[in-house]
Amino acid sequence: MKRGIYICLLCITVCAGCKGGKSKMEPGAILKKDDPTFLALKDTAQKHMSQFIEALAKKTEGFRFVIKSDFKDGDTHEHMWSQILEYKSNRFNGTFIDSAIDVKNIHMGDSVSVNVKDVEDWAIYDDKDERVAGAFSNKYLESKRR
Repeated sequence: MKRGIYICLLCITVCAGCKGGKSKMEPGAILKKDDPTFLALKDTAQKHMSQFIEALAKKTEGFRFVIKSDFKDGDTHEHMWSQILEYKSNRFNGTFIDSAIDVKNIHMGDSVSVNVKDVEDWAIYDDKDERVAGAFSNKYLESKRR
């Protein structure tokens, strides 16, 4: 029962950040696997990871912490967002909050655990759903929108 209520609240939180059916965090871009710009932006996110981890440790009320990582289903890959609840033993634990299109083995509300090295981007949002930090790849991905 608690899990169901939590998932409902999470879905409301995620949908509050959507405009026209698209999440503010995920512009729906199609990229080549070795896209040099995206890989450089991932390096930037990794370089500033300590900022994300330190802010998450404070667990400031009203802030949302999200990460983007690669989800796989056989040979199919999608780069999607998860809301993070904790960082422990070099892993981010939280809830999947994106809408998979091609990957069928993950669904909104599923629990996730992502190694810190696998994080491709991260963002911190305030209670008004305004970006406070991170989201290094958003502008680039917006330019590559489907």
